[in-house]
Amino acid sequence: MEKQQDNKKSKKPRKKLRWAIMFSLWLLVGFLTFMLLLDKPAGYNPEDIKNDKCVSQYVTNELAPYVYNNIQKGQPFDIIIPQSKTKEFISLIEWPIESEDVTISAPQAFFGDSALVMRANAETKGLNFVITIMVSALIDETGMMHLNLDKIVIGSMNITFIAKIIAKKMYQHRAKQENYRKDTIGVAIAASLLDDQPFDPVFEVRKRKVRVEQINVKKNQLKITLTPVID
Repeated sequence: MEKQQDNKKSKKPRKKLRWAIMFSLWLLVGFLTFMLLLDKPAGYNPEDIKNDKCVSQYVTNELAPYVYNNIQKGQPFDIIIPQSKTKEFISLIEWPIESEDVTISAPQAFFGDSALVMRANAETKGLNFVITIMVSALIDETGMMHLNLDKIVIGSMNITFIAKIIAKKMYQHRAKQENYRKDTIGVAIAASLLDDQPFDPVFEVRKRKVRVEQINVKKNQLKITLTPVID
């Protein structure tokens, strides 16, 4: 009897020790996860966006006329967008982007080896996280465009798998509620990014239409091949 009691007494400290070790490990994992989320990626240098009118002189006065003039020629042509012009496209969006719980600000965009990389600061409840999104594009054999969310990172933590699942469910729910029109280009882009739906890449420029035939993203440069669409 005394031995059994002694064994029971000896097991209790061991059990407490195991729980203490497990609890400490969970705390360590939680701390490391939190630090990874708060980490600021190397090379994050947000653009200084001060544009209340959401216009771009480059897009309005250079790019759009160039595309329009080449459409009228009726032949395929290329546009090349250098890294230095990404700020011009960022300025077309009104910053910061605010919702009930999150404020998105301090954007940055640049061309990687095969994808567009976008970063921004997300502030919620006094905490700041840097979100990184990598987007690639592909034109398939039928001419349809696929936009892919290649990577989603908060701080230094890759959350791509779970984030894509959540984003897809949220988009499908919202699309069903709002009864989105799939023939609008904004909805088509969102559906491709969030719901894996390819779309016909035909865009309108000053009442003229043009089709994207090829997209080539490489470091510091984006090259797009366009073909005029004749109705």
